[in-house]
Amino acid sequence: MLSPDATYDSTGVSIHLPVTEPRMPDDGRVIPALRRGDLSDVQIDPSNIEHVKQGQPIPGLKEITRMDITDGTPCYIMGQHSSVLFALAEALHEGKIQVPVTLINADMHGDYTPPRRPTYLIDPATFRDLTRMAVLNRQTDIDEFIYVAQLMQMVDTVVWIDSEFAADNQPTELDLSHGPGPLLQSRWQGEHVQRILRGEIPRERVAVTIDIDYFTNMTDADEIEREMVKMRELIAHAGVVMIATSPGYIDQQRAIELTKQLLSPLV
Repeated sequence: MLSPDATYDSTGVSIHLPVTEPRMPDDGRVIPALRRGDLSDVQIDPSNIEHVKQGQPIPGLKEITRMDITDGTPCYIMGQHSSVLFALAEALHEGKIQVPVTLINADMHGDYTPPRRPTYLIDPATFRDLTRMAVLNRQTDIDEFIYVAQLMQMVDTVVWIDSEFAADNQPTELDLSHGPGPLLQSRWQGEHVQRILRGEIPRERVAVTIDIDYFTNMTDADEIEREMVKMRELIAHAGVVMIATSPGYIDQQRAIELTKQLLSPLV
């Protein structure tokens, strides 16, 4: 196994995602380069179009930032969520996780769509090859990554924490399974979340993804902080964490501010 830094050059740039590249096929959107850094490196780049909404190009982040948080847990801050695929593969490569993981996805959207462009790269062996994963990362769209991760057997159970469902008087878990693996819509007190918090699922079998658009409809500062406290508690039990600022779904400056508020106590 390579050392954790073996996939980055001396300047902290990923040797697999070293430059900003167009998505495949090229539709005007890009995947930013990946670099080791800290919260101060999370910035908007007007030239990096990560989303197109109603024909209008939406700028995203300058780079994907990789940083270490609680107990050396790798945390990736990205614009669009689909780069979760590469982050999971790299965490596996570094021995931070064991697959398949339970994926906790805090998000306004389920992001659970079958891939529109089937590719030979979607097979259980691909995620052990970071070069191939970098290509798949460019081929997978923002609403496909979870479905693809289950197809590749990187992810087993998906637990979707929807901010609106979480606030409703609903069952704590709702089975929505209709794809290659279990899919549960859950509240914070749902059984799978509680099992993680009790330590019944080891951290190397847990991955957490948070889409900052989760906070889109929240304006009360106390409510936002209460949600962040729950997220931080869950992050402390994860082997890898991935944060998406979600261009096109939430103002990017606000998204960066919320990301820093969430992570600052953990660095």
